[in-house]
Amino acid sequence: MRPRQIWFALMAISLAGPLQAQDTGIESTEKLLRQLADQYVPSEAAFAGYIAPRELLKRPGMELMPHEVIEAGGKRDLGFNPEVLDVIIVFGTMTEQGQPFAGMVMHASEPLKAASLFPPLASVTEDGTVAGKKFRRALDPTQPSYCLVDERTILFSPESSLKAMLEAKQTSPLRELLAKATLKNDVTVMATLEPLRGVITQLQRQASQLPPPFQPLLKIPDHIQHAQLTLSARDGVVARLALISQDEANAKELAKLLETARAFGKQAALMQLATQPKTDDEVELAGRKYMKRMIEAQSELLAPKVQGKRVELRYELDSGVATSGTMIALLLPALQTAREAARRAQSSNNLREIGLALHRHLAEHREFPAFATFDSDGKRLLSWRVRILPYLGQEQLYQEFHLDEPWDSAHNRKLISRMPGVFRSPHHSSEVAGETVYLAIRTESSLIGETPKKPADVTDGLSLTLLALEANADQAVPWTKPDDLYVSAEDPLAGIGAWNDGGTTTLMGDGTVHFVNADAETFRRMTTVNGAEPVEMRKAP
Repeated sequence: MRPRQIWFALMAISLAGPLQAQDTGIESTEKLLRQLADQYVPSEAAFAGYIAPRELLKRPGMELMPHEVIEAGGKRDLGFNPEVLDVIIVFGTMTEQGQPFAGMVMHASEPLKAASLFPPLASVTEDGTVAGKKFRRALDPTQPSYCLVDERTILFSPESSLKAMLEAKQTSPLRELLAKATLKNDVTVMATLEPLRGVITQLQRQASQLPPPFQPLLKIPDHIQHAQLTLSARDGVVARLALISQDEANAKELAKLLETARAFGKQAALMQLATQPKTDDEVELAGRKYMKRMIEAQSELLAPKVQGKRVELRYELDSGVATSGTMIALLLPALQTAREAARRAQSSNNLREIGLALHRHLAEHREFPAFATFDSDGKRLLSWRVRILPYLGQEQLYQEFHLDEPWDSAHNRKLISRMPGVFRSPHHSSEVAGETVYLAIRTESSLIGETPKKPADVTDGLSLTLLALEANADQAVPWTKPDDLYVSAEDPLAGIGAWNDGGTTTLMGDGTVHFVNADAETFRRMTTVNGAEPVEMRKAP
């Protein structure tokens, strides 16, 4: 597990813990929560969220949770059982320079051992001292460090934030809110906008080109001083967003703007529903009528209510099978969209790593590899994907190949199933081990061709010339085989576009990754190194 993965694991524990706190026995935990916030949340913080895991685990029915798995996984990856945590506080802000400032405070109900904390971080951290306290400093400054300040309290944060957590604090609006923190709700997130005014102003300026109907919505932050989001699950799910304005007049104006935003959201959802392909299927049509009814009903639930300086948005769902079905119906499209976005992001990251490896090869050899290695008789042996293994951190695997034998020799064939993860597309779930859809472009003048090419050969510019892409499933090949995507002049788009609404994720010659949804002629232009044709690009996520 990487340092950033541990960071997100801890964030998940804090924000996705079990719901429904009990009404008794929480006074001491509330006191502890306020003490920890006072000691460790810096004055610069603009928002904070907190949860009390042990209190939440006391409710009836929680014995059915996979406690054994949670404990085993926690001890392996965190060095302790996460179910012993009394309180978790997450805080952060954003500087005007766009730099995040974040941290986490965790308090356990039993002593923790410094030597056993976060085993996966042992090799990427080192001993250090900050504000008079020993801590483990991340070797990569962009990754979080951690400090066991006493036997039960862990601070988890980048080093710069860690220093602020341990130093003396000044009064701030957020710290004043935290001084009154309670556990009446299962999850609470609170924010004060004053520390973010500079960032908000910059964002408002950047969004100044929005269409006129949306321009008033940019003023919403101007009418908010504080915000608090709470989530409770007792007989049902209740989410409340309370926005505190400067005065009653600002609160009324804020409510008008939120009402406008609600109307826009409803309209956008209905328009999206209306864009679904035409169908005569009665069940499908009935499903769309249901979704339309639910969009209208859920929009009504989000109507803002004003009380003095306070504007509240309340979303409440009763418990029950019908509600569960409603939530699933509402969440399914979003989950599908999120899942596809995650796949596309992972594919983009894979291609970026492949691009970095190709450029490391370029830096060492001053040329890109040919699409294959050849023997003395000109017979194709192994793919360029094998050639770049040393530049992907796979030197040992590279050394196991018989480089003077073809990809399907008795020896080399055994290595196909050991394909590195970077060549495995999240879209392609083949039953054949070792197949990849990350293919180089092959034309008469492609960047990866019969012979190695130097950057000087690419007169169109590396940033406008395709190196490789994510092809369709029917184009998959064994990753060691010197076979790629052959682009024909008659049908340049053949073999791509099945994963992403006609577009595909591509790697350019300069190492950048773009999502390309182009017409056939534009795509053809991108496959040549010296065609001198203009193209426009859109970056991948």
